[in-house]
Amino acid sequence: MKNKDDVKDKKVKDPEKAMQKDKERKKKSALNPFKVSRAEFTAWFVATNKKQPDWTHPAVAWMFAGWVAGEGEREWLTEEEKELAIKRAEANRKRAATVAEKKRIKEEASAKLAATRKKVSKKK
Repeated sequence: MKNKDDVKDKKVKDPEKAMQKDKERKKKSALNPFKVSRAEFTAWFVATNKKQPDWTHPAVAWMFAGWVAGEGEREWLTEEEKELAIKRAEANRKRAATVAEKKRIKEEASAKLAATRKKVSKKK
């Protein structure tokens, strides 16, 4: 496996191409919330009005802005991002359970050690 420092030290053959690729990657991830919110608004609009929204009409844009504002502080995640968030939460839960179990075992061991110390001190 390559070290991160090795990758950083490697010279880029075409910096313009690398910058364009980085720009496209950032653009793709930056537009995800907009794409998700627009798709959900479209589904709501079709269910409500029985037709596709005409995005060139100002009223549709106002409805979209109002609909998004009505959703509050909601995070607009793609399905992949939702799955990743669930996996991370599960991993964090497992990690916390493991830490709690190790702590419990350590406390039991220290309690046993303290009990043996008391027994030894009572014998004297």
